[in-house]
Amino acid sequence: MRKVAILGGGGHGRVVADALRALMRRQADLSFAGFIDRQPGEGGPWLGADEALAELVAAGQVTHVIIGVGATAGAQGLRVRLWEQAQATGAQGLTLVHPAGVVAPDVTLGLGTVVLAGAVVNTAARVGANAILNTGCIVEHDCELADHVHIAPGAVVCGGVRVGRLAMVGSGAVCLPGVSIGAGATVGAGAVVTADVGEGVRVAGVPAVPVS
Repeated sequence: MRKVAILGGGGHGRVVADALRALMRRQADLSFAGFIDRQPGEGGPWLGADEALAELVAAGQVTHVIIGVGATAGAQGLRVRLWEQAQATGAQGLTLVHPAGVVAPDVTLGLGTVVLAGAVVNTAARVGANAILNTGCIVEHDCELADHVHIAPGAVVCGGVRVGRLAMVGSGAVCLPGVSIGAGATVGAGAVVTADVGEGVRVAGVPAVPVS
């Protein structure tokens, strides 16, 4: 039995929990142990704060984790820290695909990556670890997404796009075919990216241009 804890009990964590419960109805070897957060919240059992995870893993109460903290612009580093702390306890990352998500058979998804309801990931795409492919986003054929990337709700990443580590593509944004989004870059909501975006650069608008 895979006993899954979600690290973070806020809004995104509850969405992840809903996706996990939907998958549990199809996979009998999954169970939801509860949330790990600084304080109790809604949506499921509270297992304690971050420091409780090591004891829970040692006791066999938790075997797998998913990072349930959403990655807003500039805040992806928190997801990385939680991911690394969880790995240090011996917990395994759980890759989660909502039953209403569509992932082509030859897609590669890294450990801990979450594909939420309505998301589509097409043929030959490769996605790293601990990424968020959020509700209703589209990742087209032959894309390469690095570790800890966040593709926000409704965003479209067209064919052959490269998205670097810790980058975020905002809600409703469109990255045209073949562009590269540098590590740590942020694409603003609704932007249309027509040219490469450098590392750490923030872009917005139609067409997308750098912003401060």
